[in-house]
Amino acid sequence: MRDALPAEPELPWVAVLLAGSVLVTALVTGVFAHELSARLTGWGSFGFPSMRAGRWWTVLTSMVLTRDWFMASTMPICILLAVGAYERRASHARAFAVAAIGHVTGSVVVAVGAAMLAWTGWPVLVRAGQNLDYGGSMVVAAALGALASRLGHRRLLVLAFGIAFGSLLLHHQMADWGHAVALPAGYAADRVRRPRIAMPSFAAVAAATIALTWWGPALVTATAESIRFDGRTTAPAQPRVRALPAIAAATGQWSDLTYDAGALGHRPEVARVFVPAPSSKPLPVVVFLSGIPGAAEDWQIGGGIGPLLSAEIAAHRFPKVVAVFPEFDGYHDPAAGWLDVPGQPTLASIRADLLPALAQHVRVSHARDGLAAVGVGRGADGAVRLAATDPRVDLVVALHPRDPGDAASLEARGRAYVRPGSPDDYPAAADRRWEQWRSELPAALRWLTAHGFGVGDGPRPGVGAEPTGTQTATASTRPAVGIALHNRVTSQG
Repeated sequence: MRDALPAEPELPWVAVLLAGSVLVTALVTGVFAHELSARLTGWGSFGFPSMRAGRWWTVLTSMVLTRDWFMASTMPICILLAVGAYERRASHARAFAVAAIGHVTGSVVVAVGAAMLAWTGWPVLVRAGQNLDYGGSMVVAAALGALASRLGHRRLLVLAFGIAFGSLLLHHQMADWGHAVALPAGYAADRVRRPRIAMPSFAAVAAATIALTWWGPALVTATAESIRFDGRTTAPAQPRVRALPAIAAATGQWSDLTYDAGALGHRPEVARVFVPAPSSKPLPVVVFLSGIPGAAEDWQIGGGIGPLLSAEIAAHRFPKVVAVFPEFDGYHDPAAGWLDVPGQPTLASIRADLLPALAQHVRVSHARDGLAAVGVGRGADGAVRLAATDPRVDLVVALHPRDPGDAASLEARGRAYVRPGSPDDYPAAADRRWEQWRSELPAALRWLTAHGFGVGDGPRPGVGAEPTGTQTATASTRPAVGIALHNRVTSQG
């Protein structure tokens, strides 16, 4: 038998506080005069990229952000009506619990779940997994679910669930998936009426959500890599380091570099960085691009790149280098891979965002032959295109590019090491694909050394005279390669 309903509160202050915070934020951010800026959107939105970058607090800021004057006008009203109606029939504490469970749990569960499903490569799921969301609509959905439970109104319940799940047929943004979690979460939260049962239940939900927020990104990566590589995984025992004041202090280890991807709408991005040994001199840089679908961890698990680099450097077959492994976020057009497309200038972000951010933490070489790109599969296409669009990238390794045309042009000029692949070189199993790439990497790295990578402006061993004509500049006129600090690209698309 249900407990008696408490007396109706005179003022639903929880609803007023939540709605007021959305309205005040709208006034401060100026969305009544113009749309929310890309910088604020990237700063305060929540999604798996934010979790991976360690910006867990965005689960709170995302609730109060609104896009424009219409959302800033309607969202506070919806929160006030939905949460207020429930609060007047339940209690202040109960209304706060429902709002928190709906928004926070819905956001976290959907972000982690969508990121896991994105490894299937299905474009809809890839976009959902990389989506950044903001707005308090999950609070509204949770309050409607709780209100339907409190009133016992079957038609309201059917209508709310129909809208929440029916919207998924038309849209696939993170908020729409979140409604499908927040609404039943609010309904379930109200069904637990007895205080002795309710408080432990809410505490358990909070603990599970916090744990998922803290370990979720590592869990997603480890699970996906284990499936793709037949049980092999980096198996992180704890969340990866989110930001480093100086990556060079963590020599001989894999570290994470969190940076603002201004070219991608100021999304938070994370790149893996490996510095195998300390050096008193500026180090050349190699950018490694993975295949797709794939991740930076593929180079560790499938390519064994850490031990390989260490062994080659120790044997003096390769210079000491900073190895950087960008993540691929196909949030707009996954089929484009690493290539720049409207709304997704992935390579532009590497040039304008990642490399300058790396230079802020590690002493890197600005000399000629100080920057190279290595790619496998579709990452090889990206490496070739990076060299074609950035004069600082002097040498390229392209293992099994899907489009060998551009690679052949660089190869003819002595700037690329290309190993063409056939359809048989792309089996479904990631470990089989990487087995061949791993066997080809030592020779590829030695080719970079033979062609003068990392020797600065000195002679290039193993290479004859530079080609004449307009294709290749002389040593005195060629722009310096390496990493240069410059302004980030802030426009989208």
